[in-house]
Amino acid sequence: SPNILFSAYKVPHPLFATFELRVQTDGSLTPKDAVIRACGDLIQELQRLDQEFTKEWELKKIAGQGRDGL
Repeated sequence: SPNILFSAYKVPHPLFATFELRVQTDGSLTPKDAVIRACGDLIQELQRLDQEFTKEWELKKIAGQGRDGL
């Protein structure tokens, strides 16, 4: 997003299931809103990836069935 100036994360200690997230924006939206928007965008992208993978998998199964009949 062009509104995000800086973002980073760090894991303070590998034995603890915590992380620190830093997000700096240009002020047009809050860091919290930027993270929420980024998570929403990521979910949409993963849904598209799932759909494409499923479509290709089904096409591969159909093509494989045709080969078995030869």
